Amino acid sequence: MDNPEVSVVVPSYNSGHFLEWTLASIAAQTFKNFECIVVDDCSTDDSITQAKKHFSDPRFRLIRHKMNVGLSGARNTGLRAARGEFVAFLDADDLMMKNSLEVRLATCRWGQRTGDRFIGSYCGSVSIEETLKVAPESKAQSLDYVTFVGSSGHCPFNANQPMIRRDILRMAGGFNHGLKQAEDFDLWLRILRAGYIFAPTRFSSVTYRRRAGSMVRQQPLAHLDLSLAIINSAEKPLAEDQLDWSTRYRMAKPLSAYTSQQRKINRTMEFVGMNLASDHPETDETLVSLVRREIPDIHLLTHSETHLEGILHRGIQRQRSTSGPINPDDRDMAARLVAKITDAKGSQLESNIVGTGTVYGDPSKDRPWFSGMQAHQIVFIPHSAYHVWTISLIGNALKEMGIDFITVDISAEWRDGKVRAAAAEHGVELITLSEFVLGRYKPRAIVTFNDWDPVTRPIIIAAKASGIRTIAIVEGIQDYDDADVHWKRYAYKTSDIVLLPGDFDKKYFEGHTAIIASVGVPRMESLRLKPKREWSKDVTPRVLINCNFSYGVLVEHRDRWLTEAVEAVLELGMTPIISRHPGDTGNLFPEYVTSENFYDAMERCDVSVQRFASGVLECLARDIGVIYFNPHGEKVDKFQADPMSAYTLALDKPALKEQLADWWRLHEMAADRGPAFLDHHSGPLGEGAIVRCARALNDHLGDEPDPAILSAFRANLQVLDEHTASFTQVRIDNEPLFPDPFTAEEKLLSMGGRSYHAMERIMQAVNNHANETAPDFIRRIARDKKKDVIFLTSLASHLLTDGKNALSLVETEPSVKEAIDRASANISPDNALLSHFHSVMELAKRKHA
Repeated sequence: MDNPEVSVVVPSYNSGHFLEWTLASIAAQTFKNFECIVVDDCSTDDSITQAKKHFSDPRFRLIRHKMNVGLSGARNTGLRAARGEFVAFLDADDLMMKNSLEVRLATCRWGQRTGDRFIGSYCGSVSIEETLKVAPESKAQSLDYVTFVGSSGHCPFNANQPMIRRDILRMAGGFNHGLKQAEDFDLWLRILRAGYIFAPTRFSSVTYRRRAGSMVRQQPLAHLDLSLAIINSAEKPLAEDQLDWSTRYRMAKPLSAYTSQQRKINRTMEFVGMNLASDHPETDETLVSLVRREIPDIHLLTHSETHLEGILHRGIQRQRSTSGPINPDDRDMAARLVAKITDAKGSQLESNIVGTGTVYGDPSKDRPWFSGMQAHQIVFIPHSAYHVWTISLIGNALKEMGIDFITVDISAEWRDGKVRAAAAEHGVELITLSEFVLGRYKPRAIVTFNDWDPVTRPIIIAAKASGIRTIAIVEGIQDYDDADVHWKRYAYKTSDIVLLPGDFDKKYFEGHTAIIASVGVPRMESLRLKPKREWSKDVTPRVLINCNFSYGVLVEHRDRWLTEAVEAVLELGMTPIISRHPGDTGNLFPEYVTSENFYDAMERCDVSVQRFASGVLECLARDIGVIYFNPHGEKVDKFQADPMSAYTLALDKPALKEQLADWWRLHEMAADRGPAFLDHHSGPLGEGAIVRCARALNDHLGDEPDPAILSAFRANLQVLDEHTASFTQVRIDNEPLFPDPFTAEEKLLSMGGRSYHAMERIMQAVNNHANETAPDFIRRIARDKKKDVIFLTSLASHLLTDGKNALSLVETEPSVKEAIDRASANISPDNALLSHFHSVMELAKRKHA
């Protein structure tokens, strides 16, 4: 469904037993204009099979995580993919009554008409038994408005009950990934303390299933600890950076400061009403001063001005001893006074107390509350374990330079590159992609190690279009020209800055517009500086066979390559140890495949058989002899162009056997000539790659992004979320969303993205052809299919400034007509530029008809 009013998000993990009942209850809704997003959090049961039973209905769609991220993460993935104005959540084992969406949406619409503090609505919830398949009938239920003060800091409802504005949910940061329990309570209190209000529906229209194995029942005290922390936080004043995304209604004082005022509202306003109706009323200024003195935050404590006017009406009636209707003059008088009392400019007194900046005392849990905990200058996006190792190595150097950073884990969207395990091993703090997208991060640079994959490239394009610096670190080796890859990746052609491992790689970037610097490979430096091991000739050599045919590259040669390598080793009486890349799906010789990671296996081997892999460099760094075995004809030239006498090449099995037999000479070559080769390919030791890399990052950081840049960046990420199902469906017809970096930004803008520098570039394009008339400029760019956005913007400007001649150009020039049709087809209907252009066109036609 293209334009749903409501998005229903169903997070699911091993809920196949209940999921069919849950989705059936959503399909049965009386309100029809919704979408249902099922987010499968890497289930191992039949959840997918159950979910697919409903996918013949176009309103239902499935998002699948490649790694588990937990309940908060699954909900946030659904929130990011949502297209509805409002979002409702339903756990995969719960049910909706048939009128659930209808009554909650109606109340949301009422709230919109009443005031901008109404974030949404909520309904009552009914507990059901574990075996119930169909929701019971909805029943009337007396519910009240939910506010920060009214909730007394307690959890007002479960995750199934509210329907909430999507824009506020995103602004608030979504659910807290740091919490395994009470994550909904945490979000509701953040929203309520930001000053928003939930309106009641007066119906019970969702259920909560009682299950014996629920987390609350298994760990009640853990849930209690988190809940008490949230409740206690309500009595703390907010820190300056706490919930600072909400400035108008933010409730910065402790809860008790508001409850003491709340108790005074009815009596104060009623007696003020009595004074208004008296024979000698005080001036409005006197009455406003009285109310503000006693209730300085009154504009935060009532859900509408109508409510306060009603109390004044009661006082007026009491003074006049009448119960009849309020006359128009009194009604106007009350409305005028309430408007002055609730004027936010003078209403709220500053608090003398500033909070200390903690809710849980744990940054991983506190982060969604505090923008100061998200003020990282660098955002790293690793793909593999060795990328994380590199981050850990340069991290200390960055901190010494005063550079703060955070690392984003894209495993759920991309694949398991062992990033999480490496982060735990090296002490690198991770956040999920949802935490980054929904957070308040203000990076001066986005730093990646792979700038072409279909998850990372869109993030880079979103940053570049917004004016945020992008940097790519070539962490090891790379087939830059795709010599052996059967598709064009344009590796390291997307980012603004490229940090290369060594001087050898510079030749691949001749004529490239990016800034290029050779910094070395920090992890190679770490390996080279480790203490050298003791070597002996008098051993049966253990041969490391590095099998890394992965991700579809030359995989058809895997079995032959591995078979010949193993046979050569065994025929010489040596011991084969196969290290298999995580992405290598081969299954030969399981008896020789080690369960150790590559580095541990390498340390106990004496010689290695390699193909195109960073293992060549890693083994040389440890003085381990290397044979580059290439019977399958790899074309990439990095290890074939000039071995510099550091290792040997073998093109067939006999040559491999001959060289293996002389393994001690290979060790001596690695020890004697390896350092020179490593200097050329992964940077000299000297100052060190760790320091060089950290300094290069520091030198190339962009400026601190201003609010306009950050707004454009968040808008671009949201557009990408909606088009890619939160970066989980990043291919269209098996092609990446952005197959190349050269047309990517234009495509993003056509999808509805924003470019902070778009108008600047348009003006520059015009100025570059200052001698051209506007019609000539428009005719020229109309022929360029890559300039649809500039074309429409320029033509709209011409229509506004010289409508008659611009219309003549449109009507008489076939190329201009064709360009309008082409741009209208290519640019997303949701893009404001398209609607603006057509509005300008209609205006010009009416004016010059």
